[in-house]
Amino acid sequence: MKQWLLLQFQSSPTLMSLWINFQGRTIREQWLIIVAAVALLFVVAYYGAWLPNQKQNDLAQSRLEDALENYQTIVKNAEKLTSLNSGGNTVSFTDRNANQLRALVNSASKRAGLVAERISAENSTRLQVWASDASFTVVSRWLRELARERVRIDSLQIESVSAGKVNLRVTLD
Repeated sequence: MKQWLLLQFQSSPTLMSLWINFQGRTIREQWLIIVAAVALLFVVAYYGAWLPNQKQNDLAQSRLEDALENYQTIVKNAEKLTSLNSGGNTVSFTDRNANQLRALVNSASKRAGLVAERISAENSTRLQVWASDASFTVVSRWLRELARERVRIDSLQIESVSAGKVNLRVTLD
């Protein structure tokens, strides 16, 4: 391996000319070149490896702190919600069939300004509603209207499309 590397070095005209040029310099200049090369190696290692890793570490640390803060908020609010539910303040939902639910969804959509892309009955009591590229404020108004009518949301999927716009898929019961 050593012989092969030496042979490659000697057969390369660029490397040989650099080596001959280096050998032609004084000892002081050679040491200056070596020190400059080592310093350049440290600068490249710092900006190429250490600094990006440090930035990633700082970002991960801040995300961890945010997640811990969110967790503590959830734990604190979970205790409040548990105490509220144990006090008898439970929400009762009105049981409706799919046709009644469809009429209610249509009227709530008109009041809130939501244009549903598709509404389909899943079974006799469930209804699925899809909306694409809807304004988030309109969707929240529509959900508020449904809550006012005591409609139970079985599943809710909201996907952000762009700033203020969402795709919605909800199953109502």
